[in-house]
Amino acid sequence: ANAIAESVAENETRFAFHEHKASQLIADSKRDIAAILVAILALGVALSIIIARRITSPLIQVMRASTALADTDLRLFSKQLMAISQGGTPSPFKIEARPLDIDHPDEVGDVARSFDAVIHRIKEAESAFEAMGTHLRSLTWAAVSVARGDLDVEVHPASDVDELGHAIAGMINSLRRARDEVERHQNHLADLVAQKTTELDENRRYLSTLLGNLPGMAYRCKNDREWSMEFVSQGGLSLTGYTPAELIDNLVVGYGDLIHPDDRDWARNEIRRRLSEKHHFELRYRIRTKLGQER
Repeated sequence: ANAIAESVAENETRFAFHEHKASQLIADSKRDIAAILVAILALGVALSIIIARRITSPLIQVMRASTALADTDLRLFSKQLMAISQGGTPSPFKIEARPLDIDHPDEVGDVARSFDAVIHRIKEAESAFEAMGTHLRSLTWAAVSVARGDLDVEVHPASDVDELGHAIAGMINSLRRARDEVERHQNHLADLVAQKTTELDENRRYLSTLLGNLPGMAYRCKNDREWSMEFVSQGGLSLTGYTPAELIDNLVVGYGDLIHPDDRDWARNEIRRRLSEKHHFELRYRIRTKLGQER
């Protein structure tokens, strides 16, 4: 009985020892598992931060660049288009946006590369606008020069489809042809005027010689109170004592004042009556010469 009791006590002691060891092993395992879980959690958080930064940083760059593009460059672009629609010419301007150069082999990289492609196209549009502005300003200068009478200005269309350039060049060529035609007519008219002037001078000399040899005075006068003379032949000097120059435009005396006072009203009324009848007439009246002689 004692041996059995000692064996039971010994087994209980061993069981208690192994139970303590097992409890200690379980506690150590829990601590190790907790440490591993904390390490895994910390690693996950670190990886999340790294991944977030790798994704969000390029996205923030794209977002900021897009905002700047919309607020600055595209707004300026819109103003240029508005100016053109109102008949103005585009002013020189520079696109401030720059490519992002984000080379990620993922969706973020695809977004960045698409944004860079947009910037590249806008840069091409900037160059096209600059060339168009230069061309439109040259056409405007040509039109202003033509309006000022300068038809020697040259216009070079930008291409075969430059309708405005071809239209202005065609207009200038048409105006040049019209100018040349007008100059030819002017030269022809100048020749005719010179020819007719020569003929008129010859006729005047012939008429002056003819009237100078006629007895009496040939004249042309206005139908006014003084019978103001416009032309008087040289015979007027021998008839009135006044030179033709003294009688023309009443320089010294009006022809009406040379008519005898007793005949003046009668002669005026008779001449007016004959003129109203539009008939040729012959009228006799007395005049007083420069020396007071009556004729």
